[in-house]
Amino acid sequence: MYQSQITSIIIRLKKAKNNNPEMTIQRIVDDTGVSKTTVTRVFADDSKNQSFRYETLKPLSMYLLGTDSIDEEIDTDEMQMRLSQLKEKYEKKLEKERAQFRSSLDFLKHQIELKDDRINRLMEGLERRGAMYDELHKQFLEVTAKLFADK
Repeated sequence: MYQSQITSIIIRLKKAKNNNPEMTIQRIVDDTGVSKTTVTRVFADDSKNQSFRYETLKPLSMYLLGTDSIDEEIDTDEMQMRLSQLKEKYEKKLEKERAQFRSSLDFLKHQIELKDDRINRLMEGLERRGAMYDELHKQFLEVTAKLFADK
């Protein structure tokens, strides 16, 4: 966390220097008392990858940003970038979960269709058996009626 805050300060320092064309390395050295080597390292292209102590950056932060707080808000561009990255990460995760749920729903729908088909076959079987029972009952009544009629 600390290193990311240091990186954030370096980014803001560079942005402040770039936004003010009169702000030269020598002017920063003269006005802050920080060594030219350190100031040059801070504003170098790869400075975000270097290790700096906050105490070293504090005079530069006070001079260029008007604050000496490490907890100063992250600039809007960096915040937007982080938010976009988080949004993309969670949208991918959400889409993966949606795909899993769709797959589960499709499986369940298929299972329901199979059960519906089985129920329909069973109902048709019951209807055939009911028709057979009705036919047998009718025949039984006819046979019984003949037997009693013959007596």
